[in-house]
Amino acid sequence: MVRPENTEHQRVENTERPRVESTERQRVENIEHQRVITLAREYRHEGCQVIIYPSAQDIPPALADCALSLVAKCGEKTVAVAVRTRDTLTQAGDKDLCRISERIQRLANWEFELVVTNPRSADSMPQAN
Repeated sequence: MVRPENTEHQRVENTERPRVESTERQRVENIEHQRVITLAREYRHEGCQVIIYPSAQDIPPALADCALSLVAKCGEKTVAVAVRTRDTLTQAGDKDLCRISERIQRLANWEFELVVTNPRSADSMPQAN
């Protein structure tokens, strides 16, 4: 028979680990999201129409299952952008990015842009003199 205090202890241990993973995932997603917002602002400043996190209805059917961060329509050219951190560039991610790139190459007037962003550590920041 399991004593209630052991069950509660196990419950606490089981919830601690996902919380840590969830926090790290949220940190990475926030880094990527901040870069997406900055890129959208830059493209809009250049006169492009921007869709952040486009849905399947916003892009050609060939790209409907692709995870794009934004799409920028700049005149006749459309740029599909994927923003990733070094942490999210896994082997499976590489295959996914290759698949996206290959599909976009088949579309007239479309370009693919991969943006890799990373958090700045305190060591990489310039020192004030």
